[in-house]
Amino acid sequence: MRLNQQEEPSNSVLANSENKAVQQQQTVNAQLVKVPIDEKEAIGLTVSPTYALDDVMSVTLKAFRKVVGYDTFDSIRRGQRDEKKDTNDYYNVTVSMMVKRRPAEPAMVYEGDIFSGGKTLSKLLDKGFPYDDGDIDLTAKLATHEKTVAQVVGKLNGENITKQNLKNLVTDKTTPVTGSLVQLDTEKSDADGLFKLMDANVTRGNLKNLVTDKPSPITVGLAQKSDADGLFKLMDANVTRGNLKNLVTDKPSPITVGLAQKSDADGLFKLMDANVTRGNLKNLVTDKPSPITVGLAQKSDADGLFKLMDANVTRGNLKNLVTDKPSPITVGLAQKSDADGLFKLMDANVTRGNLKNLVTDKPSPITVGLAQKSDADGLFKLMDANVTRGNLKNLVTDKPSPITVGLAQTKS
Repeated sequence: MRLNQQEEPSNSVLANSENKAVQQQQTVNAQLVKVPIDEKEAIGLTVSPTYALDDVMSVTLKAFRKVVGYDTFDSIRRGQRDEKKDTNDYYNVTVSMMVKRRPAEPAMVYEGDIFSGGKTLSKLLDKGFPYDDGDIDLTAKLATHEKTVAQVVGKLNGENITKQNLKNLVTDKTTPVTGSLVQLDTEKSDADGLFKLMDANVTRGNLKNLVTDKPSPITVGLAQKSDADGLFKLMDANVTRGNLKNLVTDKPSPITVGLAQKSDADGLFKLMDANVTRGNLKNLVTDKPSPITVGLAQKSDADGLFKLMDANVTRGNLKNLVTDKPSPITVGLAQKSDADGLFKLMDANVTRGNLKNLVTDKPSPITVGLAQKSDADGLFKLMDANVTRGNLKNLVTDKPSPITVGLAQTKS
């Protein structure tokens, strides 16, 4: 962006100000670059040098991005805020160029100095070792001891390495390492024991069989053992090798075999004072009665379990609670007489029949007791006059009260 410019650049163009030859040269040395800003049309830029000896070899587009708010920054730079919206788009484009500059004058070529004899300086100078071997007579060299090809020069993995072995490393001959392995087939036997695995000797032949179709030493060792060998105990039962094999086949496993060998009549534990056998446990998941209901069925309904209100509650009474038979409480009440005296009320015995009469149409014990007494009975004295039961009854009737009767008798 041109934010550091203080004024608008001049738009005046002088006609025919450029040299036509230079302009043509710039067109030849120019390079075109495209900026794909959208799907309509890419921005095309022609990069050309201004110097005739410069050539633009290539122009590579590195990056481009749209600049948002450029009109605002430009108006701030000019110091003139414009309320009109700028509809133009502005892009910041980054390119990389390779430019070649040719020399203005060709490079000077210097002729070599010719010395006496027509030789140059390079021919007269002694080049030194090893370029001076031509000045030495090879036949004059001291005789050296020639080493044989089979001479040992070192050891590798306990094997002798000769010069011939070293030469074979860069040729198509067998290397000493693979050659040593090949000799195992002829010099070493497959029956040689190398190490032990799971208390079994592993030979060279066993190792070879691991990558062939022969059985490996581990499976061979297992095949040599009997399925009847006991390995360990599980739930007090011996687990053999055959049992372990049956776990992955269709044969019964050792656990189910052990259970099948036991009788259903064996007692396992007690529940509510009843023996629970293996058969009872199996019946829990079948259509047979469970041990609890079987135990209840074997007991009589007349057995007394506990007492309620001084009455024996039997097993039959408990069953009657959920049936249409009378419960033990109402049965106990029905067995007692209505004449039984329960308590006293106003010096009168209140019987079971009296309590029942409270909710029926029979007279209550209080009114019955009053009805059994005579109206002539003297209850107390009032103003030296006996007040009888009849006097009290007359208070609520049309008969004269004892007071008025007494007054009338005094006057006469």
